[in-house]
Amino acid sequence: EIHLPIFIDTPDLLAKFNYIKNTSVLLQQNKLNFELPIEVTDLILRISQLPEKSKNIKEFQIIKNIISGEIYYNKSKDDIFYKKNNLPKSLPMSKTSSGIKMFGYFQMLILNKSIKSGTVLILDEPEVHLHPKWQLKMAKFIVKLIKDKGVKVLVTSHSPYMIEALQRYSELSKVNSDFYLAEDGYIKKENDSNSETLAKIFEKLSEPFDVFDEMDSQSMETLING
Repeated sequence: EIHLPIFIDTPDLLAKFNYIKNTSVLLQQNKLNFELPIEVTDLILRISQLPEKSKNIKEFQIIKNIISGEIYYNKSKDDIFYKKNNLPKSLPMSKTSSGIKMFGYFQMLILNKSIKSGTVLILDEPEVHLHPKWQLKMAKFIVKLIKDKGVKVLVTSHSPYMIEALQRYSELSKVNSDFYLAEDGYIKKENDSNSETLAKIFEKLSEPFDVFDEMDSQSMETLING
């Protein structure tokens, strides 16, 4: 069974959840021409769903350990909050890091069973908001969702850390994965080979270092020639 895809591309929705949701409703009530993208509306509805009472879900606990707490929807305040482990007071999402927000999506969607077997999850450059160490944790968690829960995941990325982590964790977990290169307006696979495609991807991502090497060469030449 395939479900409607869940699209996640920015942590800002959690920080501005109440504002975005209420502004949208207000404008629609006043018959103003305003319409949120369908993927944003869908995500708002999903994270507004009340969770299961039991939190003894393996994936939920994994994220709780990563972010040292949990993200939850407060129905009475119609907003999202972060409760850090062993602290009595919750924080508004505007006071949390982008990394906590990104993992918070997973935590909430798993707890209310929006993420389940057959779910299609689209992550647009999640590494933009993550420290390299957390990129590896994210990649490992993504692979775990695929293997253990049967989730279908599409990730777009410009990060060599994220791409290599997805490759390595997929291989370790024996999860089938495909890598594609977006270039000149086309999405392609080199000779239908993951290894050749990955080599091309890493070559493209390393191009800025070629510029640095050229700068070093110029600096050395200037030093030698005075």
